[in-house]
Amino acid sequence: MNESTKLLPPFFKAFPTLESFASSDLKTIETLIFSTGFYRNKAKSIQGFAKKLLNDFDGKIPKTIPELITLPGFGRKTANVVLSEVHGLVEGIVVDTHVNRLSKVLGLTTKNDPVQVEKDLMSLLPEKYWRDISLYLIF
Repeated sequence: MNESTKLLPPFFKAFPTLESFASSDLKTIETLIFSTGFYRNKAKSIQGFAKKLLNDFDGKIPKTIPELITLPGFGRKTANVVLSEVHGLVEGIVVDTHVNRLSKVLGLTTKNDPVQVEKDLMSLLPEKYWRDISLYLIF
């Protein structure tokens, strides 16, 4: 169990609903996630995520990357993970630090920007491998 996973039970006890996330004060969120580092920025993103999800998406997690990346704290990497894990949809490839680095080492890309690395990988691989390639490269 990693540090973030350990935080979930007390976090969800404090905030059992999306509405409770959205209406909470930042200090409470900061206190609960302090041990993860960058807790102030993360707290703002978490609260902003909850508010935007409620206000713009009726509390439902969006099903497209363009919608997901409008959520605070979301970039393409997180959007791809959420689409795949929550909705079972694949629109791209999850490119984290490890996938980015290994893609260059393996000669799959010469780019440094994760979005460009994702595009290069998508052009090289059949879509049926997009969901799993990140896991293959990491593990």
